[in-house]
Amino acid sequence: MLEIAALAHRNPALSGDQQPFQDIVLGLPKTPPEALWLTQDLSLTVASGACGVGSISLCAVIVGINDPSIRIWATEICGLPIFWELLPEAETSDWNNGRILDLETLQNHSLKVSVTSGWLILHISDQAPIQWQQTTVLPVGCGS
Repeated sequence: MLEIAALAHRNPALSGDQQPFQDIVLGLPKTPPEALWLTQDLSLTVASGACGVGSISLCAVIVGINDPSIRIWATEICGLPIFWELLPEAETSDWNNGRILDLETLQNHSLKVSVTSGWLILHISDQAPIQWQQTTVLPVGCGS
């Protein structure tokens, strides 16, 4: 399960798009980026990290609702997995073969993610890429 509490205490000097040096030197699998992200429309804050303890898969859950008009659904969407089971691609900042939940239709779609300089670029099925910006602002609207 994604460790949300650990995300709040992460080292802000570490970038979500860089693999730890010791992992590169030792040839260990890429570490999923632990970070907070603002969705493109700024309505939600999402926390990313490993899907479980020791997992190399990338997952994310909704941890904040920034748009007051949708806070009435906080009970239903806070803590909801928004994407899951992305696997690292060797020697790139890409994560592949995952799924993302469309909150409007409640259907899930195939997902590929690229992590670059404070941005999470989501490639969803045949849609144009969506960009989420990394943030250090603590989320609101989900019991905070």
